[in-house]
Amino acid sequence: MTITIAPGSVVVGVDGSRGNEVAVRWAARRAQDTNSRLVIAHAVGTTPASGDVLNPEEGRRRSRAAARTVAADARLLAERAVANLEIDTVVRMGDARQALLDLSTSASVVVVGTRGRGPVKSLVLGSVSAAVASHAVCPVAVVRPGAPDDAGPRPVVAGVDGGPTTGAVLGLAYDLADCEGRPLVVVLCWEMRGHLAGSGAYSTWVRERGDRERLLEEAMALHAEKHPDVRAQRQVVEDDPVLFLVERSREAAEVVLGSRGLSWARAVIGSVSRAVVERAVCTAVVVRS
Repeated sequence: MTITIAPGSVVVGVDGSRGNEVAVRWAARRAQDTNSRLVIAHAVGTTPASGDVLNPEEGRRRSRAAARTVAADARLLAERAVANLEIDTVVRMGDARQALLDLSTSASVVVVGTRGRGPVKSLVLGSVSAAVASHAVCPVAVVRPGAPDDAGPRPVVAGVDGGPTTGAVLGLAYDLADCEGRPLVVVLCWEMRGHLAGSGAYSTWVRERGDRERLLEEAMALHAEKHPDVRAQRQVVEDDPVLFLVERSREAAEVVLGSRGLSWARAVIGSVSRAVVERAVCTAVVVRS
């Protein structure tokens, strides 16, 4: 069944868990900042809500009732977080991953929660969050509980490689920093591989790095004109991008990353972005080019 929402809505997937409350509040603030509608989405399978239900229809009825309660509780939480929001609720029977992926075709961002906080050796993303972050068409925010801004606003960190997704990453990162009153740190990571040998290969690496630095500088200048109040700085580092960005996430409010782009069917997250999203301590936002 096709779900119709207002184009550009902020969609947050809810499941009734405590960790999901942080995602709802983040989504509500984002909807306020962008003057968008907030869509609270919850999907539930067709299995009975209680193990003692023998009648399939009664099981579906109980499941629908439980789903409506989850959505209503999330709506109340959003209303308490931000006043006067325009809020829609979507309750769907079926797979939660597919429901959010369907909604991502019209949303400005899909917001999901996590099981916990990274970095940890095992994945902190649940199956729904992982699937949405990997395959949604629009940007996806994977929200974790944020540390307080004790020593001033924590920065928004944008991880870029100077490639095709750089413009989209910078656009959202500058907008987040502007709306939230935060500084912006743009990180261009280059890892010098140990097996890179020969003067020709090294010269090519240096030339490509210089080209991407210039492109990044030009792109930042363009966005700075649109967001003159954002204090932005650029860092070019020779380090493993995953390790460096995960470490920076300890002191950041959000880390913004790019995806590889669109495959034949869906947008596909790259290996660096996937690893950072799984292990980041703060909220991670994946942007489609």
